[in-house]
Amino acid sequence: MATACIVVAAPGLMAQSDATGPNPEDWYVGLDVGAAFVMDFTVRTESSLHLPFLPGLGPVIVPADFPQRLSLDPGIRVNGSVAFRFWRQLHLEFQPGWIRNSGSASSTFETLGPDPDNPFYSIGITRSDVDLTQIPLLAHLVGIAPLSERWKIRVGLGIGAVLSSLCVDYSIDYFNDSDYGRLSAKSESDFDISFAYQFKASLEYSLSEDLAVGIGYQFLGVGETQWDLLGGKVSTPDLYTHSVLATVNYKF
Repeated sequence: MATACIVVAAPGLMAQSDATGPNPEDWYVGLDVGAAFVMDFTVRTESSLHLPFLPGLGPVIVPADFPQRLSLDPGIRVNGSVAFRFWRQLHLEFQPGWIRNSGSASSTFETLGPDPDNPFYSIGITRSDVDLTQIPLLAHLVGIAPLSERWKIRVGLGIGAVLSSLCVDYSIDYFNDSDYGRLSAKSESDFDISFAYQFKASLEYSLSEDLAVGIGYQFLGVGETQWDLLGGKVSTPDLYTHSVLATVNYKF
């Protein structure tokens, strides 16, 4: 009789093992929308600006080598994701995204004069509108932990690359105590691709067996990035973005 119980129980154990084993057909897709906050970052400008004319000086070339701390306004982030379960509650997730932040800056980076025959001038970028667009392409290892019948936590770590585009709309002015003028106004943009990593976590509520909604947090770190702008190189050693997002996930 004991032997019969063992024989009957064994298939049940095998079925349970199969149910929690690899299942490549267990897919989900997701959409995240929310606010993105880029932490203040330092940009280093190494360039030479060719200025067409200064009163009393004529054409000049001004070195514009200066570090500056940039602060961008809160922006928007949108992500899509597709993932499959490969073992128990672990998923491999692919996530493209789009992040946009804007801000402004100004700098006085060079002085010319004084000279017996020429006035003293300061040269500066007195208006600079900055638009930073980041396009992350990331792969995550995601784990899902049920808290109750409907609540669960989703946590993931990922690596990949980010395409970062920096657009600068700026004016170069000269000024002193008695004179002021605009030398040029330009709009420039460039992009670079950098290594990136990300941590993500979300608290979700299941509306049905297949559909869940929630709120999530994502931290994106981007390595050294360099753009060809302002007649030279503009670079930053790192970029960090915090995002708070509304999430929707649908399981097939």
